[in-house]
Amino acid sequence: MSTIASQLKPPIEAPRATHQISLSSIRENYRTIERKAAMQKCSVMAVVKADAYGHGAQETATYLMRECGCDSFCVATLDEAIHLREKLPYPVRILVLGAPVDLPADFDRYLHWQIEMMVSGPEVVKKLMEWCSDIKTRRENMVQNSAKEAMDKVAESNISKGVVKSSKTLGNVEGESLAREIREIMIHKKKEAQVQAFIDNASSGARTPNGKASPVQTTPSLDAPPTTNITQFQGIAHAASVSRLKSERAANGVSPSPQMGNEEKEKKIRWHGMVDTGMGRMGFKPEEDWSVEAIQELHRFSLQGSPISFTGLCTHMAEASSSSTFTVEQFGRFKILLNRLREAGLSVETVHTDNSSALLEESLKHFDTAVLKQKSADSRGYVRCGGAIYGQRPQFTELLPVSTLSANIRHVGKIKLGESVGYDRTWVAERDSIIATVAIGFADGVPRDLKGGSVQINGNVCSIVGNVCMDMLMVDVTDLESENTVKVGDSCVLWGPVVDELGGIDEQIKLKDIAKSLKTTQSELTCGVDVKRVRRVYDK
Repeated sequence: MSTIASQLKPPIEAPRATHQISLSSIRENYRTIERKAAMQKCSVMAVVKADAYGHGAQETATYLMRECGCDSFCVATLDEAIHLREKLPYPVRILVLGAPVDLPADFDRYLHWQIEMMVSGPEVVKKLMEWCSDIKTRRENMVQNSAKEAMDKVAESNISKGVVKSSKTLGNVEGESLAREIREIMIHKKKEAQVQAFIDNASSGARTPNGKASPVQTTPSLDAPPTTNITQFQGIAHAASVSRLKSERAANGVSPSPQMGNEEKEKKIRWHGMVDTGMGRMGFKPEEDWSVEAIQELHRFSLQGSPISFTGLCTHMAEASSSSTFTVEQFGRFKILLNRLREAGLSVETVHTDNSSALLEESLKHFDTAVLKQKSADSRGYVRCGGAIYGQRPQFTELLPVSTLSANIRHVGKIKLGESVGYDRTWVAERDSIIATVAIGFADGVPRDLKGGSVQINGNVCSIVGNVCMDMLMVDVTDLESENTVKVGDSCVLWGPVVDELGGIDEQIKLKDIAKSLKTTQSELTCGVDVKRVRRVYDK
């Protein structure tokens, strides 16, 4: 039977195009960054927004966490953060650099998934205060979010004769642990108040003859997947934060609200205040009294038991160089608000201001003792590093290239003098020529402006001729040794290093050179590679 099945199984088709990611190069680049950070008294937040600049956020972040010990990551949107949290367990930090958009609904999602949030101005502050005050709605939304996550995760669980088989990870609990938890719920489904809250709130809203809502039974049974909420464990950093808040509550004579449920006490939205020091995009203004008052007011909500915690203060520099005059001015403005908050009695756990380039220049002077020192535990300084992790800072030669884009040759043919190639006949043969057609085009992420650029085939550099098509591009291979030098199935490298016949690294077509010629950035090119059309492969 197995032989027949193997014969019937369709063969795995070779990819028409491949984006190869070198995880070992990512590791070495991160180690370089870490060394630079240690020299300048700061830590690293790895930026994995935009699917890790086109390299795969989940895969890159998981590798950095396991192989390099990275415990702090940044993304651009809440959806990106949730996608990352599905692979990274709490208390690994995930910060969304952009402001929350769907208010107040996003707050519930930040809380449920334990994502750190950016508070950027008056509108977010106002909505966050309202959300903190509406305990009833917040608790209902927590139950609904937990129920939805549970149902999504165990929808494919097999329940037969009271036996629950191991399933996927649910709330960062491994399959066997999940199975034990579900069995316990099936036996004691009315024991815990949390399950009762789920029964009361996660109902379909069915109505009885008298018009009142009647909850629909949704507890685990043998006929349907069980639903529950798994409380995520709290890390050392969170425990320290809780301890600090308890001390502050005692000092201010504040007691936790008696209306809070257990789950609300355990989870917090850790939020960072964005300071506008010169970018003009969003953030608190350092010189305005309202900025201090708003942050103080949100902190009071924390002391009163609301599920938020003031965690950090940050800004973004308009110029990458930390030694530029404007950068110095920006950091001076940042320190104004930082010091005003400390004078008002607030502790700032985390400060972060700069990006990869500033760190690699070794010119950071932000994180000295005078900046990080405060009455409680000193602040921890971070640098947000993205491009450097992927080798995309061309001025720093110690970084290794990470990305190699290649595609298969699908046709090799001859054309005569005077014949044209491609749309609009932009290239006309000035001699009898041999043209290789490569299975990759602008729909895959190759810029149309790359016509006339270079590629690498079998160790030789050749020119792209004609316009880049949607799914293909054409290469002039006439000058290679013979007609048989290039054949169908050979690999054409658009950019990046490859291993040569002797096992060495051959990088004749550099991503940084293409970016420079197109007057763009390496990040734009790697972000543009279509992951649905181009197979992504990881090389450890």
